[in-house]
Amino acid sequence: TLMNAESRSGTTAGKDLPFAPRVLLGWGIGYLHSSGLSVDIDATFAGQQFVDSANTGPQNALGTLGAIPSYTLWNLRLAYEHPTYPFSVFGGISNLFDEHYIANRTAASFVGLQPGETQTFYVGASYSPKY
Repeated sequence: TLMNAESRSGTTAGKDLPFAPRVLLGWGIGYLHSSGLSVDIDATFAGQQFVDSANTGPQNALGTLGAIPSYTLWNLRLAYEHPTYPFSVFGGISNLFDEHYIANRTAASFVGLQPGETQTFYVGASYSPKY
């Protein structure tokens, strides 16, 4: 998605709207083998964004103002679905490359930078009987 979300009037005319990156891309690819094994990988890219309508670039001392730099997050998922039984198992890694990024800047209950989610591993199973 390419967008130009900007203020059109007032003292902030021509400035980007807060928390609206000009570029937001998502993509993914997967493979399913006839044995029931599958692998999926996807990624999301978020371009630079601002946290205020003045589009303050440099970070202030508290970290509440300043641009949020662009970042890319990759995710991987493996799964196995049994071909005859209604049972499957899966697991994956969110933030595959452990990208360190700023998720938010705030002056609310937590003041300053809010880091993005770190690398996370997950596993699970499901049972879905067919009636």
